[in-house]
Amino acid sequence: MASRERFWIGEPCRQEALSSLVQSEGIDEVLVVSNCSRTEFIAWTQDAGQAANSVLRYLTRSRALKLSEWSSFYRLLGDEAVAHVFRASSGLDTALFGKPVVAAGLAQAWQEARTAGTTGRFLDATVKKAAEISAHVQQSAECRTPVVALAEAAVEAASERLGGVRKPKITILGAGEMAGELARAFCAARLGELTILSRSRERAQRLAQKVGGHAVHAEDLRHHLLHADLVMAATSTQALLSQAELEFAMDERDGRRLLLLDLGVPRNIDAAARAVPGVELLDIDKLCEMFETRGARPDELEPSETLVQTAVTGFLRGLLTEGVLPTLQALRARLGQICNQEVKHLSEEFGPFTGEQYDVLHTLSANITQRLAASLARQLKELPDHDDNKVLLTSALQQLFELEVQESASTIEQ
Repeated sequence: MASRERFWIGEPCRQEALSSLVQSEGIDEVLVVSNCSRTEFIAWTQDAGQAANSVLRYLTRSRALKLSEWSSFYRLLGDEAVAHVFRASSGLDTALFGKPVVAAGLAQAWQEARTAGTTGRFLDATVKKAAEISAHVQQSAECRTPVVALAEAAVEAASERLGGVRKPKITILGAGEMAGELARAFCAARLGELTILSRSRERAQRLAQKVGGHAVHAEDLRHHLLHADLVMAATSTQALLSQAELEFAMDERDGRRLLLLDLGVPRNIDAAARAVPGVELLDIDKLCEMFETRGARPDELEPSETLVQTAVTGFLRGLLTEGVLPTLQALRARLGQICNQEVKHLSEEFGPFTGEQYDVLHTLSANITQRLAASLARQLKELPDHDDNKVLLTSALQQLFELEVQESASTIEQ
């Protein structure tokens, strides 16, 4: 939890991160995924080591990353990175968070990257393929992933602990996406009376109307701490509830216990609240611990895992091969443009020429263009699709001739 919280990147900061990273060494395209379950940098690069160093430099600068914290990070390359994106989007890499949180986070990261101009043909294709696989997993009875969504876990944990309370009073702090999932899950479970508390009264009212609850302003928080049986926090505000506030509330509750669920990253409730008598605090890590033994069995996941691995096989190779033809087409156009410019300059300096002389010059320039393009095309086509030299030569041509081709990389790093 501490690592997730420390390196969580809010939406305004993600835009800055994207702009900074795409200008860094080794990074051609990049997405930043940061939500309650993970913070990841998905990059398309020609030099994985250089790209990784750029990410670490960014974290060192923006988050004061220390050498001792490097063990909290992982790096995946090539097919392993692609497989991770596909598995995460399909809800296969965690028994708790599941598809809704991770897939939504990936989709949001992609939209943010498109707005910032940091994604191109390669990462676009990867995200679209991940969404396609995720949809297949969810729709197929054979491949459907048996996962527990975070809101469902919260309902089950609350049910176990509030079983002796008749019509428990439940307060949800926040009115955003996560708060909405919690509200809908508790409404469906008919577990108690719902109150939505938010700094935005309008958002709270809209959510409350959807779930049959009550909406109040954040200023009423102290009052609800005195009367609620369960308070759930799911906002982007750090340290919303302090230990001192909870101590004051518990002194006024006449011994009634209070259950707190903190589903925010960064944490919404001070971890020291666990020391307050009568308070039980569960955060995301505690929910993970409670549900880690309830994940799907390997045999249940096998059809989905097979689907993902089948999709990964040849994905990068096919994507890279597709980049050769646009490069060759752009190269022919660029060579033709260069030769025409030289003919024009020659005419301005030594002309005017006769019509026959112009025909000879244009024929000569066309022949030069054809021979150069044909030679380079032959070199590219003769290299095997899996040969890294093919990628390097394609990229070198794009850079040397300043070709207007979007794709310009060879490896996904995550």
